[in-house]
Amino acid sequence: MTSITVFNNKGGVGKTTLLCNLAAFLARRRNKRVLVVDADPQCNATTYIFPDDTLMEIYENKKVGTIHDIFDPISKGKGYFQGSLPHRKSDAFGIDVLRGDPV
Repeated sequence: MTSITVFNNKGGVGKTTLLCNLAAFLARRRNKRVLVVDADPQCNATTYIFPDDTLMEIYENKKVGTIHDIFDPISKGKGYFQGSLPHRKSDAFGIDVLRGDPV
């Protein structure tokens, strides 16, 4: 398994755009299984990848999992996340996304 991280302290340099397009390229052209983890509190990768109606469903329905569900039990001192990874498939990009959470 290979992990790719996109990092730069400066804002506005295209990190999210590069990440999303690289993920789609690897999935669509190289037939790789790709999981994008959106740990940005602004949820820009999630917003870039999913259409508006899907975003509304994600953020209006509290039962739809986000990255917050993984870290919440740890932050409260109640152990680790139990269950399956709350990811969602993006048909347009051909990737799985662990959605960001603006909490």
